[in-house]
Amino acid sequence: MIDITPQTYFYKLKDMHPIARPKDVIFWPETIGWKIVTLLLLLTISYIIYKLITRYNRRKYRKHAIKTITDAFRLQTKGDLSQEEYIKICLSQFKIVGIESYGRKEVASLKGERWAIYINDRAGKECIAPNLLCKAEKTLYSLTEKQMMDTKELNKLNRQIIKWIGGHHV
Repeated sequence: MIDITPQTYFYKLKDMHPIARPKDVIFWPETIGWKIVTLLLLLTISYIIYKLITRYNRRKYRKHAIKTITDAFRLQTKGDLSQEEYIKICLSQFKIVGIESYGRKEVASLKGERWAIYINDRAGKECIAPNLLCKAEKTLYSLTEKQMMDTKELNKLNRQIIKWIGGHHV
């Protein structure tokens, strides 16, 4: 028969030694190869973040132009901005983005149909309707034949310009 009295347990516990614990596990790699891999990984991530930030900063002018045009369009539809003022804002932002993208020498002297053809050639498709752009410029600059644009044409011009600004490639 086995003796199960508490005193025998205490005697057996007295003879026990402390538990041998294993060494702590180190979670950082100890070899130089892993340190190099970690360094390369950090450098790659830093480079990607740098490229994303510079790309964002290069394209910031587009967001500013689109916001300016949409704000002006909102004011024009409310009646707080005249059609001429809206067209002036729209065309000036359009030209600013063109100059920013393709350079002042190429873009600054273009106007009307030549400007629309230049933009369409660069895009490889028709982005801006030349007749709409000419009509918008005549609304602003023509002394003899002032033409007012109807709402449908204004909306179409607005959509075309914003679409080009947002999606053109340099």
